[in-house]
Amino acid sequence: MSDIPPPIIVDILSSLPVKSLCRFRCVSKSWLALINHPRFAKMHLSRTHKQRLLFHNDNLLYSVQLETLSCLRNSIPVEIELPAGSELDYDDNFSPVIGSCNGLLCIRFVIASMGFLLYNPSTKEFKKIPDVIQEDQDKLIGFGYAESINDYKIVKIPFNENGVFKVYSLRKDSWISIRSDFDFGFFAYSSSLASVNGAIHFASYYHGHPTVIAAFDLVEDKFKTIPPPPDFMLDKFKLSISVGHLSGCLCLLVWTFSASTELELWVMKEYGVLGSWTKIFRTKSVDMRPLLPSIPLCYLNNNETILVTLWMSRLMFWDSEDEELKDVEVDCLQDEYSGFENVYLESLVSPNRINGSWTKILRTTSEYRWLVPLCYLNNNETILVRHGMTKLMFWDSKDHEFKYVEIGCIQDEWSVGNVYLESLVSPNRINGFTIEEMSDIPPPIIVDILSRLPVKSLCRFSCVSKPWLALINHPRFAKMHLSRTHKQRLVFHNRNSLNSLYSVELETLSCLRNSIPVEIELPTSSDWRLIGSCNGLLCIRFIIASMDFLLYNPSTKECKKIRDVIPSVVIGFGYAESINDYKIVKIPLNEKGVFKRPTVIAAFDLVEDKFKTIPPPPDFMLDYFNLRISIGHLSGCLCLLVWAFSASNEIELWVMKEYGVSGSWTKILRTKSVDMRCLFPLCYLNNNETILVRRLVRRGMTKLMFWDSEDEEFKDVEIGCIQDEWSVENVYLESLVSPNHINGFTNKDDEELLGYWSN
Repeated sequence: MSDIPPPIIVDILSSLPVKSLCRFRCVSKSWLALINHPRFAKMHLSRTHKQRLLFHNDNLLYSVQLETLSCLRNSIPVEIELPAGSELDYDDNFSPVIGSCNGLLCIRFVIASMGFLLYNPSTKEFKKIPDVIQEDQDKLIGFGYAESINDYKIVKIPFNENGVFKVYSLRKDSWISIRSDFDFGFFAYSSSLASVNGAIHFASYYHGHPTVIAAFDLVEDKFKTIPPPPDFMLDKFKLSISVGHLSGCLCLLVWTFSASTELELWVMKEYGVLGSWTKIFRTKSVDMRPLLPSIPLCYLNNNETILVTLWMSRLMFWDSEDEELKDVEVDCLQDEYSGFENVYLESLVSPNRINGSWTKILRTTSEYRWLVPLCYLNNNETILVRHGMTKLMFWDSKDHEFKYVEIGCIQDEWSVGNVYLESLVSPNRINGFTIEEMSDIPPPIIVDILSRLPVKSLCRFSCVSKPWLALINHPRFAKMHLSRTHKQRLVFHNRNSLNSLYSVELETLSCLRNSIPVEIELPTSSDWRLIGSCNGLLCIRFIIASMDFLLYNPSTKECKKIRDVIPSVVIGFGYAESINDYKIVKIPLNEKGVFKRPTVIAAFDLVEDKFKTIPPPPDFMLDYFNLRISIGHLSGCLCLLVWAFSASNEIELWVMKEYGVSGSWTKILRTKSVDMRCLFPLCYLNNNETILVRRLVRRGMTKLMFWDSEDEEFKDVEIGCIQDEWSVENVYLESLVSPNHINGFTNKDDEELLGYWSN
């Protein structure tokens, strides 16, 4: 990798999609600096062609990818996650999306005091812009980009004579008011405006004057007019005109009101040149709503298909063979979706790095003096500052003021100092490692370091280089990592969504109480039943027989589907280390011998594929019928959780410290309980001091409990995020084990891998 010239790396990266580039930021500091640089964003923008259609449902924004008409028909809507506090509100007379330029959306809020939002849906970066005083005569708002000065501007245009229009410059981060000699005594045909060639365009007409195409020049901040098509009856009053752009060219979509209502699309091939106007199509139409805008959106199918939205609610395309507009039938866009807003490009353009340097974050009047900025919090949404030498404050973006931070542990006698990062930087090693020194680190040491890292980090590091990818994906490395990993996760499901799985991290009881559930992304949405887990692999059986079994690693998202063959009742999932094999065992049940022999602990040997018995605890009355026994394992040891049906209702937990040795059975606890049937041991917590169990409340519903050694009783685990509708399933380890690479490699492959690392 170090031999590849940097210009080639930059060239390759600039051709990748935004989603990949956002992931690659974590590869190294140099890649982060490159991908975040405005010049790289501009280079990437010149090569990107991924467009997305923007539409809304209620007050939420969605998008689907645009490439071909067939792909659009099969697209799945993705919700656009707006920043916190950026709720939208639609009505018949208001659309908050002003426009899009180079991947940035300009959104206006219903409450004028909230101003505008410049937002990049691809990178989630945003900038909130305060609005100037709202005026009744502000009827048109446009958003555009001027490449020659590298600036994005918002323009508010009044509808009055000798009006004053207002312009916001992102580069200057300020509003200005400009009085124009341009005659503002016009009316716009629609609220559609188009940013083309450094100007914002709209069609308008005067009382008793010909219709004109007005253009606001974003460089010179003044109005001009664009010549209309030569044979285009632009002086007729009975027209409805919408302005748009197709592949960077200015275009007009025109309705003529007559007995045979006609629709025309004109495109200006060369900007500002009268003779370059070209009529793309002309068709007759009966159904029309002239008061609502109809906008040409974009080309599809390599510029062979034109996509338009009629009245902001109907998506259509021009069929050049039949010479008519036809509805786009998209399965996912039913009646509940409406308001086809716009089209935007996936890009890296940031609203906060236009200048590449200074950006005004906030401005306010304040009585507080000696404020010192400390850091960002909440994903850069909150700014923390120090007031004087003693107080801690934060910027409340909703109320636009600084407020004190109330911290229970920090009282009046505490004084705020500064902020520092947890790091490994040594004051005795300022220069750090050189490239030569890094290359001198023996490969076994690198392997040893990597094998101790969490799975999430290793999945990211697999894109550092081919050797690292080969190492992290190797079964022997996965086995080494498994022997050192201790990160357990609790699996549970929501009764209101039976085909979804969730997990929380298990470390200590206090951490568990404050955990936030994370959904496990299963490769299918069918109803399921969790059989068990081994070494990070979940064994899932689907209720629909045709789906059979699924071996799935939630940490790496790898899976393997296994076909079911024989129906049975009892199913087990396990691992045999001596043969490095995972097996699913289906055990049929019949009535032979039932209740006629003492209870036994049966074990199916996964190596020899045959049954055997395990000796019970010596003083354990295992032959009594009035027992309910649950089998589990704690830290790799076999355990029994026994509930006796008697007046005292006793519960015992036994652990076999040494497998197969009768004398190694140890009674861990014994307690009396009124209603504690069907307890299942899960795992140890707090360095093996706390035992976690799940309790069957009713069919399909389980609770989480722990053994309190001080009070010597089981207690419910109170987890704020897990309410009554959640049901606990099992525990699994975060691991790199793949269900598709169990057989691994030969010794020769191992030697080649280590040799590759050594070289």
